[in-house]
Amino acid sequence: MLAGFVLTFYACDSPTTSDTDQNRSASSNAFNQGEDNSDGTGTEEIADTEISEDDLDDSWFIINEGGTTGTVEFIEGPGSPLSGTGSALFTLENSDDEIGLAGKVFEGPTSLSSITGLSYTTYTLSDEGKAVKLQLNVSYNNESEGTLVFEPVIETGDVSKMNEWQTWDLLTAAGWKAVGAPENESCSADTPCTLSDIIGAFPNASIVSNPDYDGAGLIQFKAGPDSPGFQGAVDGFMLSLNGEPESYDFEADQEDSDDSDEYEETAFEGEVLSVDETPGTFTLTIEETELTLKIEDLEVIEDDSDIKTLSDLAGAIADGLTVEASGEYYTNADDENIVTEVEFEIEEGDEDSDEYEETAFEGEVLSVNETPGTFILTTEETELKLKIEDLEVIEDDSDIKTLSDLADAIADGLTVEAAGDYYTDENGDNIVIEVEFEEREVNTDDDSSEGNEDPLNPQSIEDCKNGGWASFGFKNQGQCIRYVNTGEDSRGEDSDDSDDSDDPEEMDFEGYILTANSETGIITLAVGDTELTLIIEDEEVIEEDSDIQSLSDLGGAIADGLTVEASGEYYRNEIGDNIVTEVEFEIEEDDDDD
Repeated sequence: MLAGFVLTFYACDSPTTSDTDQNRSASSNAFNQGEDNSDGTGTEEIADTEISEDDLDDSWFIINEGGTTGTVEFIEGPGSPLSGTGSALFTLENSDDEIGLAGKVFEGPTSLSSITGLSYTTYTLSDEGKAVKLQLNVSYNNESEGTLVFEPVIETGDVSKMNEWQTWDLLTAAGWKAVGAPENESCSADTPCTLSDIIGAFPNASIVSNPDYDGAGLIQFKAGPDSPGFQGAVDGFMLSLNGEPESYDFEADQEDSDDSDEYEETAFEGEVLSVDETPGTFTLTIEETELTLKIEDLEVIEDDSDIKTLSDLAGAIADGLTVEASGEYYTNADDENIVTEVEFEIEEGDEDSDEYEETAFEGEVLSVNETPGTFILTTEETELKLKIEDLEVIEDDSDIKTLSDLADAIADGLTVEAAGDYYTDENGDNIVIEVEFEEREVNTDDDSSEGNEDPLNPQSIEDCKNGGWASFGFKNQGQCIRYVNTGEDSRGEDSDDSDDSDDPEEMDFEGYILTANSETGIITLAVGDTELTLIIEDEEVIEEDSDIQSLSDLGGAIADGLTVEASGEYYRNEIGDNIVTEVEFEIEEDDDDD
């Protein structure tokens, strides 16, 4: 159930009604924010009351009505709140969690008809479709009591939006339902009503004073129960009584915005050992000890640093580069070492080559391993394993410029010759100083080969790309490439056998990428509640308008924590592999929640 507003009614003496219909209409305009986000400015001056954690236990306080893991925090953001820069964030872990934030905003009994403006804004971070509630203690008349609930989903007929501030005008919204007699028979989730409908049915309905809170009438924002995993914020609460408006702005405590002022800063310098991008940490060695540091904002990285992002730092470490880090940090109350400034410097690796003897090499590349940056080639009758620590050693006129492209060429069945110089370091690694890769055509001219002279058959993988497979009679690019690599001709099977049931049927797919391997071309995506494994044999199947154009970039996007959706077509070959024939990758944008 979508979270909304709750009003509970008790029997009491009815206060005097002092407003008029004209009063209500005029003041309502000041709160007419609509259902979409706005700049928060009204048509009349509104006095703000700022609420932060320091104000708790006084005019505002937290009420735990169920469970043990629900929390309310005053934070910066998310996004751009309606007023100020902060909001009150509600977080629930379990289904029995029910937590509220209450304020003493009414001075004793207050007639519902005196409310001439009522609105608030919400922001949902998880559990799409739910928002934060609001509760009032109200008496219908001297004999009956009950509960009113406002739910945005009732008003809009849709769920609340994710990662976006939305404003709800409760004065005119037909999103109210009653829980408990007598109003629940006419005002329910199936037949919601407006606040005016309630006042029309019960002219003496009023908010009552609460003796437990100095006789004040309470207003309470709430979340739960039955909302495990919910996280949402509230801000910009506006209330007008008899045409006199007041807004309430929830903010984080300013003194907590910069923890570095409370702690002593310490200098550090050492070699980076590892990086964990998700929490934003990296570990370095200082003499014989290890220190884990956390980067909360990339702005702390110096302008002249060789590396500007944690993703690039992780990539450098994965490539076997030596990275020195120096700067300053402080240790916060959670024992986290927070970086206040840092500079990363990549140490040149080829300086060691001056200490060792250089050796020339030349041979055919057999395999590639991108993670350690190595490749194996055959030299005469022996195999030699070489390591590339820096792509700068690849010659400018080389046919292949990166290890990723080299791996793809080998996977495509191309013959690649490598020639250059290397040295063997103290660890026994053969470090490349310079190298040039040269691709050789798979199908060279051979007068004895009748197939090479046949224009009806593809001569190389390039003949299959850019739609060329269709001119040779293949059903898709995968069939064409398989013919070049293996000689297997699926066209013959099509022409000799009239039973089309043996032909691979193309199927549509759409889902979110879970993993990607640029070496094997294998990607895994979530399709509903299941996982689907696909193989990209050639990157030419990636659409031109795709956000991502290579398997290497796809792997990097997943490593950076981006959400990537893939859609296209595939067929299942004779050995059960799902071969992609066309695909488009789309990176889903997230709001910038500073």
